[in-house]
Amino acid sequence: MATSESGWKPTPADEIEFLNTARSLNLQAANFWDWAETRVPSLPGVWEAIRDYSWTVGNTQPQDICQQYISMLNTHDPKQVAQLYSPTAVQVTSSRTIQGADAISAWFKTLFSQLLPNATFTLTHFTGNGSSRHLTWTATSSAGKVQDGNDTFGLVNNTIAYHYSFFTISR
Repeated sequence: MATSESGWKPTPADEIEFLNTARSLNLQAANFWDWAETRVPSLPGVWEAIRDYSWTVGNTQPQDICQQYISMLNTHDPKQVAQLYSPTAVQVTSSRTIQGADAISAWFKTLFSQLLPNATFTLTHFTGNGSSRHLTWTATSSAGKVQDGNDTFGLVNNTIAYHYSFFTISR
């Protein structure tokens, strides 16, 4: 795009529409025939519209449940984390077993408000496919750090049905 033709000159809005259409067609890129023409004074703002357009680069595949889990932990919102679980999910640790989305949400409320307030969670590794995942993670909070986060998910219909979790908070 970006080329004047028979007296027609593209506007910044035309360029954005062109780029939006290319993205909506799941194209990996868009090409501009005459880049130099976008920088002429007769086309104000066209180059800037192209330059500033945010085109997602890289893998656009949906995130794995492990990546989603860490992203949800970083929201510090127990209800968002609980949405990753089936309504009858079970979460197991060495000290407790809880069942159901409400109980799991309550556990995450305690985690975010008391155990690791304002923590930053980082996924360090994950493996598995199909109905099983294993992940390791770390967390840093004003209340302490986790260096040994170790979780296993059992999945049903892409939601967590079983979750075993182990981690130690060091102060």
